[in-house]
Amino acid sequence: MEMDISKRSEEEGIELPDVITHSFSKDQFLHKFKLILSESLGSQDIEDAWIGYFETIIEPCGWMAVWIPSNKTSEHYECPEGREGACVVEVHDVDPRNFVAQVEILKAPQQSVSIDEKEISVDVAELYPLSNQANSEFMNIKETAEALTLYRCFYKHIWRPWDVDENIPNWVQLHLAARLNLMMDHSSKTGQYSMAKRLQELASEAQRTKDEISELEETAVDVDDDEMDGVHAQLQQLAMRAHEITHEAKLLDDPIYGKLNYSALKAEKSRQRRENRTNMEPGILLVWKNGPLQEMATIMNTLCNKYPDMSTLSLHVVPSLQHAIDMTVPGDTVILSQTAGRHEITGGLNELGRGGGKIVGLECHVRPVIVPSETSDIMMLIDGEVDMKNVIVDATRIAKAGIVVRERGALSLNNVDIKNAEIGLRLQGNCKSSMSKCSIRNCSVAMVRSADTSVQTKEYGVYDCGEDVILEPEDSQDSDSVFIIKSVDLNTNFNNEKNVMREDFQKLTRLHRVSSSTPKSEAGPLDTAKANISMGSQTSYDSCSTVDGPQLSLGIAGGGGHAAFSRTSSCGSSLDEAAAMTADSRRTASLASSCSSMTKEDREAAEIEAVTNHGMEL
Repeated sequence: MEMDISKRSEEEGIELPDVITHSFSKDQFLHKFKLILSESLGSQDIEDAWIGYFETIIEPCGWMAVWIPSNKTSEHYECPEGREGACVVEVHDVDPRNFVAQVEILKAPQQSVSIDEKEISVDVAELYPLSNQANSEFMNIKETAEALTLYRCFYKHIWRPWDVDENIPNWVQLHLAARLNLMMDHSSKTGQYSMAKRLQELASEAQRTKDEISELEETAVDVDDDEMDGVHAQLQQLAMRAHEITHEAKLLDDPIYGKLNYSALKAEKSRQRRENRTNMEPGILLVWKNGPLQEMATIMNTLCNKYPDMSTLSLHVVPSLQHAIDMTVPGDTVILSQTAGRHEITGGLNELGRGGGKIVGLECHVRPVIVPSETSDIMMLIDGEVDMKNVIVDATRIAKAGIVVRERGALSLNNVDIKNAEIGLRLQGNCKSSMSKCSIRNCSVAMVRSADTSVQTKEYGVYDCGEDVILEPEDSQDSDSVFIIKSVDLNTNFNNEKNVMREDFQKLTRLHRVSSSTPKSEAGPLDTAKANISMGSQTSYDSCSTVDGPQLSLGIAGGGGHAAFSRTSSCGSSLDEAAAMTADSRRTASLASSCSSMTKEDREAAEIEAVTNHGMEL
């Protein structure tokens, strides 16, 4: 979880000495956190626990570190944020109760950092102890570095801004392990990565909102009465946003229902986006997050010049690709206007593919990159007809398949690269694909296609893939079917199969009837046997039927075969069935009578065994 500061700083042209780094597994993190935070701690006691830990472990002074300014500190000292403003400092004093340190700047980038003060106060989380220290044998420098690593990790990935406002008596027991799992998923981009990422986004936004509220409240003292109404309106808006963030975060942060709530929130957000669309005619969905007006004007001119046939279509401007997909109608064209950053999407293209939808990067030379927003088996699922142009589809190894085209679908790719997936492109039965100026890179298998697909390629290449193409047989698409309908000849003998099915079903029905009408403390094997004898001695004719014409048998595919529900034209075996059922019932009665002198526990064990034996075939 720690950063290799010296390596990355060297890449950016800033020469910094080596620092002490750590890499812990999930179990190691949990063990170390529990040594600091006892199971009984509530949310209001967390800070005191860290203060006590720092007072015991942190070296108070005399050690050197790399200081990397945070956003807040860089604004205060008017220096660059992050590694660009990194400095070598000597720590003169650590205040564990306020989590700050007094440091002296020894070495700083001359062109980017110009702090007049010789000694400044910084957050201890911004300090990374050097691996080579003078007099290190007399200091707890390794323990100090580990303590700072754990502190940074906890307050960046596990502690949430809304935890401060809550009084949760059993916070450690309720949240520590669950949030640690989310932290590891977010770091490795596995498991519940998307939910962990969303919670991290909410935490960052919640902290920014709290900071803005604090700043407004501080400046409100000097504001004139005429401007006070505007300040109050801003505070009210920020407070409402903070409430919305906390509400969503609590739903996702639930240790039991968090994942279910996340799916429900996604579905609700998608539904609202579609309902908010006013014009349901096919149009242009322009993905443009923000920027200057001149940039928007340039985009409009490019659209009109490149695609004059779209000049009469309605235009919808949305901030993200997923937002656009959620509100599409058949025949829409999604335009990715900005090449900076990545456009996230996972799953189906909804209505886009049902009427010849398109996803187009506005620039052909600098193409926008589409990446998965969460771990999944399929990054982009296409049901109908879709055209894609001037984009890069990067599965980033967290989606197993880049693009999957379902049966009878159609996909046209122009100037598209697919990369970093187990399967780059998968074409299911009877679908069509055309690829021009395309490539598939860094995939285990470039393409998996069934035998009846149609693929046309022009200027197409496969690079750094384990296999180029895997051809699937035509009937492989039907292997996942659960229900199998089969036509059966009238003369085929189903007596044996029918008898087994009917006997097992009737026995389980009788057992269920007895257990439902008799309390568990009273019902035993003897009661079950009596029910079997009374039912088994009757001849059942209503289970037989005569049907003319071909017979249908509906089977459920299983591991070793299937149970078939059959309609037959033969009723002559009903007496034999009754005799067989009576004999079986007598055997059960004999077993029950031998168990009548058993204890309650033995009778219940025998009853379970009887149910198991009768129901095993079914």
